[in-house]
Amino acid sequence: MPAIDVQTVKNLLEGGGKIIFNRNNISPTKCSMQAKLPAPLGTFDNTLMAKATIADNTIKMVATKDNDLTANAVNVLYEDQYATTGSIKPPGYIFSDSFGGCSFYLFRGPMGNIHGAHASRGNHGQVTDPTSYFTNRGGTLLYTWHSKGNIPEKRLMNYELGAVLAVVNADVTDIFCITTKNQKVTSVISHEQVSNSAG
Repeated sequence: MPAIDVQTVKNLLEGGGKIIFNRNNISPTKCSMQAKLPAPLGTFDNTLMAKATIADNTIKMVATKDNDLTANAVNVLYEDQYATTGSIKPPGYIFSDSFGGCSFYLFRGPMGNIHGAHASRGNHGQVTDPTSYFTNRGGTLLYTWHSKGNIPEKRLMNYELGAVLAVVNADVTDIFCITTKNQKVTSVISHEQVSNSAG
């Protein structure tokens, strides 16, 4: 697959475009190399693979089956009190939303895949940090974003939630931390680029 044009994505997000995710009546994949631990300690896959396209100022992701080799995106779904994960082989997108205090982590796995994690800040008040889960398996931490304190209060009061869109190319990943409301991007909080070989 060809590299993703980051400038096109940046222009769309900064221009107030839309990010639409269609579940396509597909159930998420929930699995892990270890048993799901009791909350708030667990880290496990909770994802929907998807095919992403850009047109008409919209990034549209349509869920597809796990084993679809044409999938170029993964939606990491939130679950309270857990760290949920999803991975993509470059190039592709990692998307996760419903951030209102949670944290996002990005890791490189030992086989070169890039893994995103949506770490809940549950009723225990602590982020369910997945770092040891990945590093114990040969992964490397590339990036962390804490939504708590970084999403303006006025946006949260306006029912805007945080989301992360990571554009994963072969050598670098561009991470856009944004706010959305009704699938429309309302602000770009930050845009950072990390090397996939860092660490």
